[in-house]
Amino acid sequence: MPEWFNPSYYGYRNSNRRWGGGCFGSNDTNPYDGSKVEYTGYVPVKDFVTDIQLPQMRELAYNYNTELMWCDIGGPNISTVFVSEWLNWARTQGRQIAFNSRCGLNGDFDTPEYRTNGNTVVRKWETNRGMDPFSFGYNYQTPDNQYLNGNDIIHSLVDTVSKNGNLLLDIGPTHNGSIAQIMQNGLRDAGSWLVPHGKAIYDTRFWSATPGTGNLRYTTTKDAFYIFYLTQPPSTLTISDPVPWLPGDTITALGGSAHSTVIPTTRTSSGLALQILQLAISGDKYV
Repeated sequence: MPEWFNPSYYGYRNSNRRWGGGCFGSNDTNPYDGSKVEYTGYVPVKDFVTDIQLPQMRELAYNYNTELMWCDIGGPNISTVFVSEWLNWARTQGRQIAFNSRCGLNGDFDTPEYRTNGNTVVRKWETNRGMDPFSFGYNYQTPDNQYLNGNDIIHSLVDTVSKNGNLLLDIGPTHNGSIAQIMQNGLRDAGSWLVPHGKAIYDTRFWSATPGTGNLRYTTTKDAFYIFYLTQPPSTLTISDPVPWLPGDTITALGGSAHSTVIPTTRTSSGLALQILQLAISGDKYV
């Protein structure tokens, strides 16, 4: 919520020690010669929070009909003023709105960055990261093999959704606004998988018993229970997790070479045994 180099923030700079405190409100530094870069276009105000931050949040909320306020960094704020009036306004308009956990209040959802949760978190959350392993922006020094590929994206998406989360994936453009080919490849591969499998992701909920152990993950709807396996499955896939299967229930393949094919299933002393078709094992891409 700070503005990096705005002089109006200078008085608050030590209030945000998590981000180095003093880096906000001071001049930027030229990386080549170490000189200070002048901040141009500055209009003096009495207070950054009340005269810049709050009006900007109001502008986003009301001028652009914003439904989701995604703040970053946190720090000094008067979000109690903004959020209370915004929520009351939305109620009169019959609108649904939400704000994240970085606006200075608890918010409606948490935002772990470049990490996920180890288990299901009932409070709504949204993991956020870039396709680059370290940066939300484009870094020309990052080798192609370190970017998320299609499998990486889908693995992260499935794991996150199975634990009641959303995945916010940043795509950093190059200096001319284009998307690097390596990122395009990963996104297209992930999109190709989502076309036949999207019904197991979108508008689903987590399975309350477990998100899944090992390579297994689960999602649910009111009409279906979805089973994911995050690598090539064995010919007999045994599930020891508690899953809602009863004799007479039918399990079918979703997507791939065996799409809509019934998977023979039996209950054994070790769990639920699924006989995976060789066609699917040898010919398909896996989650």
